[in-house]
Amino acid sequence: IDYIGIFYAFLGAVGQAVGLIFAKFAINEGEINGFVANFMRLFSAIIILWPIAIFTRRYQKPWQVFKKDKKALYATITGSVLGPYIGITLSMISITYAKVGIASTIMAMPPIIMLPMIYFYYKEKLSWVSIVGAFIAVAGVAILFLK
Repeated sequence: IDYIGIFYAFLGAVGQAVGLIFAKFAINEGEINGFVANFMRLFSAIIILWPIAIFTRRYQKPWQVFKKDKKALYATITGSVLGPYIGITLSMISITYAKVGIASTIMAMPPIIMLPMIYFYYKEKLSWVSIVGAFIAVAGVAILFLK
């Protein structure tokens, strides 16, 4: 068992939950646009993560990498727009109009949504453990927000 991976997954889940709760507090205090809230989240992440990446030397020179591999450049741009930009913006808009627990439960659905894609597109056999684990993950998020 990879305990460090489980530890970082736990930290990521806590960070996501705390971020959504703080975002909901900000939205309740005044009218904040989802795009502005997203910009603030991404900008603060850059301010925190960029110095860490430089200090730990855990990055490559991106222009050299992308100059050699245009497909990687296009995949990175597409992933950056669809994930952080559209995904987080829509999550900010969702917590504006819904309870945080409901919105975060819906945002936790990718493990369940990915199961049919893995089965039909990649032709991989799904084990009962993977199916049950995906549903437990989503149920765990839902349980966190029960009153």
